[in-house]
Amino acid sequence: MTISSMASVVIGTPTWVWLLLAFLLYRGVLASRPRRVGLWRPVLLPAILMVLSVDSGSVETSPAVEAAWLPALAVGLGVGALLAARRPISVEAGPPPTILMPGGWHTLGLILAIFSVRYVEGVMTAIDPATAAAVGTKVVFALLRGLFSGIFLGLDLTLVARGWLRLREQEVAR
Repeated sequence: MTISSMASVVIGTPTWVWLLLAFLLYRGVLASRPRRVGLWRPVLLPAILMVLSVDSGSVETSPAVEAAWLPALAVGLGVGALLAARRPISVEAGPPPTILMPGGWHTLGLILAIFSVRYVEGVMTAIDPATAAAVGTKVVFALLRGLFSGIFLGLDLTLVARGWLRLREQEVAR
């Protein structure tokens, strides 16, 4: 791909895609600092991105694609849970209950990974629809989407679950 064709792709990208990227970058940078949030809030963005991972059409195309996405999601959930198990957390009973989310760049990295996979798939669909529609290509995209979405969701679900358990421990100790 030449520089001019890459420039054509960037210029031809709809404005809403760049606005979405700007918002996601903003959320990723915010997540780099420790912050106190409602106990369920950390799961919202990963859940939305996971739904978009399914809704993009790649999972609906064939059983082979779905068979790739589900195990990748499961592996990602496990990896995310393992990563979250080592992170320190702090909770306050509230009301409402809150969790101190540890800051880190993993959120930005996962957001960029998920965005990049979707962007490349969109570009490929526009440039070479036949290759983009091939089952092998769809399987690769489904694997990547499932893995990255699973890591993101597994990380934050585990932090939230640990937060709820910590709250219950605090209630019992009183």
